Amino acid sequence: MKSRTPIVLYPSHHIFANRFEEYAEASSLWGHTKYADAVTLFKAAIELDPNFAMAHAALGRAYCSYIYYQMDLGRQEYEKALALAPRLTERETMIIEIHKAADLDQVEEAYGLYRAYLASYPEDWVMLRDYCQSVAAARTPSGGH
Repeated sequence: MKSRTPIVLYPSHHIFANRFEEYAEASSLWGHTKYADAVTLFKAAIELDPNFAMAHAALGRAYCSYIYYQMDLGRQEYEKALALAPRLTERETMIIEIHKAADLDQVEEAYGLYRAYLASYPEDWVMLRDYCQSVAAARTPSGGH
């Protein structure tokens, strides 16, 4: 009879899983208008892994939102996320760049980034919707602001 060797889970495996749990829960909370709780969990995910670029980007989006409107903090989080680009896929990097440009009112840059992204990933209906909404908002008399 073969002996079974137990699988050893290193602490980093738990950290890796926990950071995604925090991030996923934070994203869900944000979508359900639990903004303060979401920000707390985005920060918790970053505490578990300071190199978690997508969590930095999500926190940047939160800070740039009309809820918080802390553009300097948002810019800092986006810059942290993009500094970690070697850990990201090309697609993730493009998404962060688009959100940063859009959130910081770099409209023409955001449009160019959206078009480049959608040329590479035309099946991404969420990004297509976001692009269309940003174009429509820019065409309203108030300019979307």
